[in-house]
Amino acid sequence: EAAEAAVASAAEAVSVAKCILDDATLSAPLDGVVFFNALGTPGADGKMPQAMRGSAVAPGAAPFSIVDLEGATFTAEVDEADIDRLKVGMKATVTLDAFAGEEIKTTVVRIMAAAQPTATGGTVFPVELALSGTGKRILIGMKGDTTIDVSSISGALTIPLEALFNENGENFVYKIENSKLVKTTITVGATTDTEVEVLKGLKGGDVVALSGPTQYADGMTVRVKK
Repeated sequence: EAAEAAVASAAEAVSVAKCILDDATLSAPLDGVVFFNALGTPGADGKMPQAMRGSAVAPGAAPFSIVDLEGATFTAEVDEADIDRLKVGMKATVTLDAFAGEEIKTTVVRIMAAAQPTATGGTVFPVELALSGTGKRILIGMKGDTTIDVSSISGALTIPLEALFNENGENFVYKIENSKLVKTTITVGATTDTEVEVLKGLKGGDVVALSGPTQYADGMTVRVKK
């Protein structure tokens, strides 16, 4: 009986040891690259200490992260005034500073539900856009910009936003004809942050003046920069 009790105790000890070993083994939920996060405060040399054998860690402070670079996303900050216009699946274009002049076609994959404050006191919502299958070496921390197609109008006649003037509710531009400004009333359609759709009042090929420090007047003589 004593021997059987010793065997049972030893078997229980083996089971506990196996549980401890299983708990000590971390299995990543995905394939990726391991990034060690900074721990503690900067040292005398100004560098942040990295995780290593024997490093002290606290609950809630991840010593490392695993990132799937093949499934990277670009996180854009969208102002709260525009967030209601966005939907998952909308087409977008991302330009990264590391690849100047190159556009990456993508789509909106996630719209965060929690807002974030900006340094200037504004409110933005993080919006994630897919960056998979780009053929580029996308790295963590790359910066850039994105344009999201909320709606589109094919064949639209547009002018720069700086060319639009408004006075007493009337929209107009200063069209340039024979080196003179001609005040021309227009009908405005859709607008973006940079362009204005013109429904009536102009035709393709018309040249208009952009707003500047000079006060314009109908009939003023101007010189067009080439």
